Amino acid sequence: MSDLGASLVVAAVAAVVTAVVSLALPDLLRRAHLLDAPGDRSSHTVPTPRGGGIAVLLGVVAAALAALALAPAAPVLGGGWLPSLAGVAVAAGLVGLVDDARGVPPAVRAVLQLVVGAGAGLLVVALDDVSWVWVPVAAVATAAYVNAVNFMDGLNTMTGLHCLVAGAGFAVMGVVTVDRSPADTGWLLPAGLVVAAAGAAFLPFNGASGGPARLFLGDVGSYGVGAMVAFLAGAGFLTGLPLEMALAPLVVWLADTAHTLVLRVAAGERWYLPHRTHAYQRLTDAGWSHRQVSLAAAGATALAVALATAVAEQALVWRLAGGVLLVLLGWAWVKLPAWLGHPSPWGAVARARRA
Repeated sequence: MSDLGASLVVAAVAAVVTAVVSLALPDLLRRAHLLDAPGDRSSHTVPTPRGGGIAVLLGVVAAALAALALAPAAPVLGGGWLPSLAGVAVAAGLVGLVDDARGVPPAVRAVLQLVVGAGAGLLVVALDDVSWVWVPVAAVATAAYVNAVNFMDGLNTMTGLHCLVAGAGFAVMGVVTVDRSPADTGWLLPAGLVVAAAGAAFLPFNGASGGPARLFLGDVGSYGVGAMVAFLAGAGFLTGLPLEMALAPLVVWLADTAHTLVLRVAAGERWYLPHRTHAYQRLTDAGWSHRQVSLAAAGATALAVALATAVAEQALVWRLAGGVLLVLLGWAWVKLPAWLGHPSPWGAVARARRA
């Protein structure tokens, strides 16, 4: 079986299982009273079941099991990468599921996310024999990106499209670099396609048609997706992806989150409380629909992937230029609402406090 054929098979498993479980989840979540009620800071208007991320995670787990079964005939599925991806996703998702159902104090949640990130680092050490110094780095980086995705999971299709585009981006980068990386990035092809397929299969249930969403990912989904994308980026980098390629699918989410956090902290706000001052939220205030904002973020992410891939094997000066372009792309994203007449209020608050 060819690498692409095997990768498409496990991706199809992820898509089918995600879709089937998503069909059953709305009624089950209503019976469990896992509903997201609209409020002043929310972007929806009717109570909607949250916890749809369970479907995405089960899709990825099913794909990992299929990979174990097919690995003897398809070496690209071997090495333990897909089961590790699924394990990290499920661990992060379980933290989110408890948060969805009962709530978790911020300090406890942060510790649990760091533990999940450390576990991801230990898996990479075991699979690729990299230095143990990367374990604490993985702990912090994973926890940070899980929170970034959670903060950005406020619009229909936003995180599902991120799953689709980021996963597809890593799959392409795995193919591009597999023959010239110091290690072996070939595992990114099936892993990236599985993440992309699970995200794509969830989109029809999350308002992709433009109507109301039948399901929200919930914290179980945003934590799980954040952990998966962080794992693809971190493990991809440690197995041979150039740094700019590893970070490119994360640029928009990191820029929006970092910009908002810096302004809120400077204004003396409690950064971990809900709010509506992210760039993507202000774009909806400017009149964009959920789908328009989500597609814009996905398009910017695809552009970042294309830029990073184009310069990755060029001379150092071109790689540096590509890095600058990625930073400018993130800057343009956070400035876009202001250009449309909806600047962040926190910058003015912070300046007033310093005056």
